[in-house]
Amino acid sequence: MDLPYRVFLVLVFLYLCMLPVQIIILSKFRKSNDVSVLGSAINPLKLFIYWLVLHVSIFIIRDVWILYALVILIGFFSRLTPDQRMFLFAYLLFTIPMYFAFIPGFAGINNFLRVDFTMVLGLAILGPAYLKIRHQPDYIKFGKLLADKCIFVIMFLIVFNSYRETLSLTIILKEIIVVFSGIYIPYVVISRRVRVNNNFDIFLLMVLFIGLYQALVTVFEFATSWRLYNATDRWIGAHGGMLQIRYREGYIRATSIFTQAIVSGYFMMLFFSIYIYLYKKINLSVIMNIGIILMLLLALYSSSSRAPWVGTVLFVFLFMVTFSNAKARNFIYLSVAGVAAVLGLIIAGQINRFIGLLPWFNDEQQEVMYRVRLIEQSWKVIKENPILGEPQNIFLKRPEMLEIVQGEGIVDLVNSYLAILLYYGSIGLLAHLLIIYIPLRVFYKSYKFYRFDRVRQDMSLKFNFLMSFILTHVFVVSTVSSIGHLGAFVFILYALITGMCVLALDEVKSVKTARINDNVS
Repeated sequence: MDLPYRVFLVLVFLYLCMLPVQIIILSKFRKSNDVSVLGSAINPLKLFIYWLVLHVSIFIIRDVWILYALVILIGFFSRLTPDQRMFLFAYLLFTIPMYFAFIPGFAGINNFLRVDFTMVLGLAILGPAYLKIRHQPDYIKFGKLLADKCIFVIMFLIVFNSYRETLSLTIILKEIIVVFSGIYIPYVVISRRVRVNNNFDIFLLMVLFIGLYQALVTVFEFATSWRLYNATDRWIGAHGGMLQIRYREGYIRATSIFTQAIVSGYFMMLFFSIYIYLYKKINLSVIMNIGIILMLLLALYSSSSRAPWVGTVLFVFLFMVTFSNAKARNFIYLSVAGVAAVLGLIIAGQINRFIGLLPWFNDEQQEVMYRVRLIEQSWKVIKENPILGEPQNIFLKRPEMLEIVQGEGIVDLVNSYLAILLYYGSIGLLAHLLIIYIPLRVFYKSYKFYRFDRVRQDMSLKFNFLMSFILTHVFVVSTVSSIGHLGAFVFILYALITGMCVLALDEVKSVKTARINDNVS
């Protein structure tokens, strides 16, 4: 049996192992939350069919254009509401690797258009939703929010840099198509719809569904030293697959569908954070809770990445202690859990490896020196074009950057903020930071406003989660390149926090107005 078929059978088996867990989680979630907007159009069994269809195109048909065609068929022939399309987008985004391919050119043009998975999802799944929500009475026109203006600046800089890189108007038109479908449409739909009904929690639930499966795949890869998705881009004739297989402390660095191990670690941190947030809303049995938490932590451990470990600890401390009403009790629980985890590592014989994965303990000197040199050399380039930065094909050819080319023949920009400064200058970095900073202030004020309001404890919990994850995201992204799924998810995160920021302002205004009316009466 060929390797693709073997991999396909293993993946189907792993998904079927996780399917009952998804069904139980959804049934528990339905009982304790208002999910009428979800309906029967999206349930674990139908999600499995979508997953199976995409994987058949990868492992059986083995053609990237058939894969894209199937996504388009799912998008345009599924009778889904705009909200349901948003949920399906959240699920499909983390279903397969972030492939991209080029439409063959003609009349002397080598490649007509670069088509990636996010672009196809944006057009096929969210395109119809975008056309519908623009006519709804509660729709906020793009450009009214500060975050909208920041997103516009970022999109403009992406298109402008593509022109500076090629000096071609044709390239600008192509880049506008990519930016419109891959960034603008997902941002507008998610930021406008996530704040209504119970959409925020359901959106995160869809991410958790596929995240649990990806965690199981990661654990399997770690245990068997077999990266299941590693060669799929070659099998289907696409680009954007996994980077070189690497080992650390004698074990393979598992990645699942993600481009590299540290990106995988980031998303395992995300899935774990979502589960901690939805923990009480799902209300599973003690045994299932322990099993899921252990699997997510083991998946995080399997990526062998230091920053996501520290980020996960930071999130848990912020969420359960710093921004919690039960600081002392939760701190005791975390201390007991930490001692139990250390004992478990000792019993499993993994304590030395775990210590080796901690920052500043047994750090690989070559890696640390590379990061230091990267900052030093990048700063020399940034000082020459601090406002708008430079196109990639220009600054990577500078002598300062050529001095830090790695063995693979690339300059690995292992700091997303540094990469933004190089690509888009201080204007681009300011736009990215403003989208995070303004909602962070709003969430903190709203959190304090609702903190002791028993009627609105759920709102306080949402803002607690958002504040905790935003701060964690800012830390971890400073240690990793925004490539693959992370590059797409950054804009999804911006859309989520923008929509919830609008909700926070509206809720606080309504409560204050109600209090004023009560006092007057």
